[in-house]
Amino acid sequence: MSSPGALVDDRGETITVVAAADGNIASKVPSSARNVYVSAFVNDANDWVLLPKGSKGQRISGFSVPAHEMRTAASSNIKINGVDSDSSQEAAIPATTRWELHYVNDTIGWILETQTELGVDIAGIVPD
Repeated sequence: MSSPGALVDDRGETITVVAAADGNIASKVPSSARNVYVSAFVNDANDWVLLPKGSKGQRISGFSVPAHEMRTAASSNIKINGVDSDSSQEAAIPATTRWELHYVNDTIGWILETQTELGVDIAGIVPD
């Protein structure tokens, strides 16, 4: 990866989102996304990026410039790293973090793996 902003998917597209506390369209990761760049937050590090439902085997990679939260849609019952993350429990993503999501199935949901901008693994992030 040449630079955090250089992520591209197989169609040559990078989806840029802005973390927000209202679930607006600018903070939603579309289900077609393969690579995501979180460029900023609206208020503070408690703002979130909203993940799509996911489909079996789907992968999304990304880079987050600011610290922010990551959650799933309200009442979706979709998990991130084993925790239902659809409004009150969110995964806290540190600033300058490379992340990868893998949707296993509707029971397990998303598995989130993270690394620093230097490629050092970050211990498992559990939504709280």
